[in-house]
Amino acid sequence: MIHMIAEKMINWQIVKGNLTETDRNKYVYAYEILFNQLVNLSIAVVLAFVSHELIAVFLFLVVYIPLCKYAGGFHAENNEKCMLYSSLVIICVIVLNKTLHDVTTNTYESIISIMMICFMLMLAFIWHMAPIETKNKKLDELERRRCRRKVHIIWTIHILLMVWNVLILKRTCISINILLAYATVVWFLVIGHQKMKK
Repeated sequence: MIHMIAEKMINWQIVKGNLTETDRNKYVYAYEILFNQLVNLSIAVVLAFVSHELIAVFLFLVVYIPLCKYAGGFHAENNEKCMLYSSLVIICVIVLNKTLHDVTTNTYESIISIMMICFMLMLAFIWHMAPIETKNKKLDELERRRCRRKVHIIWTIHILLMVWNVLILKRTCISINILLAYATVVWFLVIGHQKMKK
């Protein structure tokens, strides 16, 4: 369906004289990515709104999206699977956020050291593994270095955010969603790495 919408958009732009036929494939692909991201974001917002977890999902996405973009790893083979997997990730984030928030609200002080250890382990894993290329996104050495540098910048910002939260704000929602975002990226890096080895 997304492919059909992208094709119609390109046909309209070619008729209008804004694009040429030779650029068709590039622009169809670009529109597919744009529409896919808009649909995934819309699904996330609807799920967050229905579950009353707008802040949690927003925090998760703010941490997850930039890190995932440059770390790479597993990506779905088509738009439909991407929507399905993205929806499942958001549902898991909502369920885990509700569960972990209830557990950590009264015991945040005692559990924070475990959360920080988990965070540091995931940071080390991402530092070592990222970026992971996919079939659709091959990386030459220059692009690999650029992505790695971006991951390290994002990684540093997240460390500062986590430390600021732990020492000053002490908000369980922030810590939980940073951890969930990192756990998701680590999971996709592992799957992506295994797929590239095959």
